[in-house]
Amino acid sequence: MKPIASLIAVGFAASFIIVACGGDDSSTTLGDGGLDGTLLDEAGNPIDGGGGFPDGGTGNDGGWNNGGLTDGGLNCLNLGIGCKAPSDCCSGNCLNGACQPPKCVSDNQGCGKDSDCCSGTCTNNKCAPLNNSCRTLGNSCSTGGDCCSQFCESGICAQPSYCTQQGDICTKGGDCCGHICTIANGKQFGICGQPKNIGAQCSMIDGVVCQGIAADGGVQPTDGGIPTCGGGCCSRSCAPWGPTDVLICQPSSGCKPVGDICAADVDCCGGFGKNPTQVCNKANISDPVGVCSNPNGCKPDGDICRLKTNQCNATDNCCSGNVQQFDTCHQDLLGVPRCSYKKGDPCVPSNGGCSSSADCCNLNPCVPNLNGNPPYVCYPTACVPKQGPCTTSADCCPGNTCYIPNNQTTGTCQPLVPPPNPDGGMNPPPCSLYGQTCNNSGDCCNGVPCNNGRCEYPPPN
Repeated sequence: MKPIASLIAVGFAASFIIVACGGDDSSTTLGDGGLDGTLLDEAGNPIDGGGGFPDGGTGNDGGWNNGGLTDGGLNCLNLGIGCKAPSDCCSGNCLNGACQPPKCVSDNQGCGKDSDCCSGTCTNNKCAPLNNSCRTLGNSCSTGGDCCSQFCESGICAQPSYCTQQGDICTKGGDCCGHICTIANGKQFGICGQPKNIGAQCSMIDGVVCQGIAADGGVQPTDGGIPTCGGGCCSRSCAPWGPTDVLICQPSSGCKPVGDICAADVDCCGGFGKNPTQVCNKANISDPVGVCSNPNGCKPDGDICRLKTNQCNATDNCCSGNVQQFDTCHQDLLGVPRCSYKKGDPCVPSNGGCSSSADCCNLNPCVPNLNGNPPYVCYPTACVPKQGPCTTSADCCPGNTCYIPNNQTTGTCQPLVPPPNPDGGMNPPPCSLYGQTCNNSGDCCNGVPCNNGRCEYPPPN
């Protein structure tokens, strides 16, 4: 059995699958700026986690993602979130340790009513596809390439991440990695979209499936390390999602770099301080999310750079000094090169202002400042305990994950649900997620090695 860590929702995200969605008769439903999730009690169990799924766990009536804090409900766990039993999941299907769609009738197969179908639409006694370019969640599949999610698990198109990928089925923006759900007039279901990148050089924002889509598209267990310049993710961190072991773009440490998803200017690395140089670009002012713009001039602290020893297309023009002259690009706790202090200058001590963990002494987490100014500060220890502030699960101590509520891009570390034990014995303690602290490789989820005290593939030098 592959190692599985049960997680709750983490951060904003989007997908890489580009699919036409809607037309003149469609209307766009925008999300609320946050991901659905669940809270856990002191024992690590879901609060009111027995929601189940109507109609005996079959078909699609829109009840797959009704958990979390959206609309004030706290009923059950959403798709892609770790689970122990079918009753934990809104869908009623706990498959290999993660909530997945229930049994439903695949596209173009016989049906009697809309709710029989994975697409939610029965037309002339056949299930009508929601997306003609790929198969949406719950449909039968042979390979990941059949699915909009790029993930085929036990013969169905399954949820690979903590949010729904672009082009896949949704009922509201909060279901989607990109927080945009486009639904045709008069229909219950739509397909997920994401904000326009508006000049950014990347489009793979937090939560996107990043394995196997480009030569440098992400970590593979046989690669022996992350790509030299971090791959195609805007966060430059492509690593396993605990419940499914699928490689996704992980949320970054501290501020959001160019191209990553944001809700406000202050989320972006150059969007705060005395002279902000970066904004959260939104296609429409009313949109809940946008992407961090290219900064004016040099790259601010926290933005992606290239190490002095590397040759790649990342910038060497950090505002703290040109990388070639001053060695101002350093790796954060996820191994991602970030613009930071000049070599020889002191690192940022506990409670000092930071842009990423690359600024902080001992690579301590760079976390949201509860006092608000500066927006991020270096945490005093190597990991953040339960209820402490975070931007990514790598900030949190083992046994916890970063839960980010609606309308926010930062959150708090919350306990994990222990993974199921198929042998019926005692559940082991939760494994360490990607980037979290460890003593040896046996501590880490998904077979990731323990490298210099953190679960991560050795970063390039």
